[in-house]
Amino acid sequence: MCIDPVATMMMIGTGIKMFGAIKAGADEGRGYDDQARRNERLIDLEHRRQALEVARKRDNAERVIGRQITSFGDNGIQIDGSALDYIEDAATQADREIHAIRADSGTRRDDLAYEASQFRRAGKNARKRGKTVAFAKLLSGGTKLAGSFAVPAGGGLQGKSGNLWFGNRSTTF
Repeated sequence: MCIDPVATMMMIGTGIKMFGAIKAGADEGRGYDDQARRNERLIDLEHRRQALEVARKRDNAERVIGRQITSFGDNGIQIDGSALDYIEDAATQADREIHAIRADSGTRRDDLAYEASQFRRAGKNARKRGKTVAFAKLLSGGTKLAGSFAVPAGGGLQGKSGNLWFGNRSTTF
């Protein structure tokens, strides 16, 4: 039995298309995974940035409160009553700012984590899509290959013009 060269080329072409579809899906998936890893690194950097900003804000607040205490002491004002209220207000304001920094940073980290999970999901879906497209190409190639051996519709072994069909070739009698 001799294998038809056209059919062989169709099978090879289908195999190449399948491989290409799987590879494209895998490449797209890797791209999404890379983006997810970038977001995860940004989460770590955001956490570090927040810690540095909180430490800086706390140091500034301690310096301001220290200067206020020194200033009141130098001017002979006792640290009680309205002077103490003033110092406590500065400390409370610093605590509020630190809380706002932490809340803002937490929101940014949550957003980045959500985006990373979406990128991971998109990567997984891209790989699945590549396999689905490969299967579709297999079915399409198989259909074309089977169609190349099919007898024309309505003709049986003898077409309307009196031809006998052998695969893709016909012979007139």
